[in-house]
Amino acid sequence: MTFQTPKGTRDWPPEEMRKLQFVTDTLRRVFEKYGFQSIDTPAFESFDVLAAKGGAGEAIKEEIYYFKDKSDREIGLRFDLTVPLARFIINNPNIPKPFKRYAIGKAWRYDNPQAQRYREFWMADVDIVGSNSLMADAECLSVAVECMRSLGFKKFYIRVNNRKFLESLFMAKGIQKDRIVDLFRTIDKLDKLGEEGVLKELSEKGFDGKNIITLINGGYKKEYSKVEGALELEELMKLAKVVGIGKNLKIDLSLVRGLEYYTGPVFEVFAGGTVSCGGGGRYDRLIKNLGGPDLPATGISFGLDRLVNIMTDSKMFRLNPKTICMVAPVNDRSRKEALKIVNALRDEGVNCDSDVSGKKLGKLLEYASSLSIPYAIIVGEKELKKKAVVLRNMKNGKERTVKIKDLAGMLNSGDS
Repeated sequence: MTFQTPKGTRDWPPEEMRKLQFVTDTLRRVFEKYGFQSIDTPAFESFDVLAAKGGAGEAIKEEIYYFKDKSDREIGLRFDLTVPLARFIINNPNIPKPFKRYAIGKAWRYDNPQAQRYREFWMADVDIVGSNSLMADAECLSVAVECMRSLGFKKFYIRVNNRKFLESLFMAKGIQKDRIVDLFRTIDKLDKLGEEGVLKELSEKGFDGKNIITLINGGYKKEYSKVEGALELEELMKLAKVVGIGKNLKIDLSLVRGLEYYTGPVFEVFAGGTVSCGGGGRYDRLIKNLGGPDLPATGISFGLDRLVNIMTDSKMFRLNPKTICMVAPVNDRSRKEALKIVNALRDEGVNCDSDVSGKKLGKLLEYASSLSIPYAIIVGEKELKKKAVVLRNMKNGKERTVKIKDLAGMLNSGDS
């Protein structure tokens, strides 16, 4: 009998974990460079907390991992890292504001698994709570841009929209406010249905499809300064230029995903082409909706599974092995001395593997090669008499005799 991973999940073998760790380490360095502090929250929350986002209520049970615990309490696995942040803020009212936090962890959604879309996935978030200023939104966008640059992306961009602007624009065209959300849902299908498909659906719903598509495709510029949210969007783009990320942003009124939840600016990160790997925006009502104070908030999130997949497909990873060397005794008589060398190297900060199964030298070198360990330290009786070992480069097979006392310095400096 063979056991498979649950639907929508996957294992992360060592090679894939190295990629994930590279991504998380890179993002963490950028987050902390910008003054964001790390927090962690439980993987599961009370259902009432999860149901508060966007006013989803009972309907969200169909989209999350929902269950009752042994005390009959309603529980759900978190589906993002933002709702737990809002609950954290409410439970810690004295935390200094604005509060700049980052979080990296798993989340779960009971969606139908699709290409690059899993039921269990890794996320990395930065959020700023307690600032109404667009400088907070610009800060989150700056973090996102630096993250993409630090990971090695060259042709990425971030789509930017504003809920207030889009709502006001459509209402100025005679669309009733209570129909705006339905309109957003259809526009959101542009990637899936194409322009013709969206035009058809808009017409079926009684909207002037051609006028709406014209507005989205640039016709809005004639009305740019006449509706609410226009100045806000313009100011955000000005701030982006000031902080040096203006070229990475594109105003795109077709970006409507999540506008039922977001209250102002909204962003989506694209790693070139049409592949999205992150998004976010301003959500000034969430903390209040959870029963907390009326605190503004904004943030942006990366999908780490998506980033790893994109970077793998684009052959962007150039990862050095974590384990630098394998200490390989020639025979049982040199095994104890080999263990002493292993311990001494580890004490000096060298990532070092050792034989734990009694393999013969040839098999041990084959094993080290299969793990792409760059160096083997061959411990033989002849060399030990001279307080030395043989250092083998596993890539080219070249060997040289090295004094034991010099090993750690050579391996740490890369002069091996």
